[in-house]
Amino acid sequence: MARRDRTILVVDDDEDIRETVRWVLESSGYVVKTAVDGNDAWSKLHSNGQVSLILLDLMMPGMDGGRFLTLLRNSRHDKVPVVVMSGHHATPETAQELGAEGWLVKPVELDDLLESVRKFAAG
Repeated sequence: MARRDRTILVVDDDEDIRETVRWVLESSGYVVKTAVDGNDAWSKLHSNGQVSLILLDLMMPGMDGGRFLTLLRNSRHDKVPVVVMSGHHATPETAQELGAEGWLVKPVELDDLLESVRKFAAG
């Protein structure tokens, strides 16, 4: 079983982004779970145990990131930190309004990604 403090859930409908983030984080020693939208993330979060951090795209088909984050904050997983990843110019404001702990503007610089993960992931 993966240690909670090293497990990151990456939620993004773009396969290239998911796989790039996965590769970068796994290369840095993290355990990575991925989800294609909020519905998939919700299911994985509830069936696969705890995660230390969620990296969340906002604009996705199915359940978008905003809806997922609202559900998350009203669940037993409400203390899991979330970093929003989005290409929208209002990402910082939207992330704050939704109660995310941080944000990254796409295209994400890999150094910024790792810095956010180190900052917000437990341990």
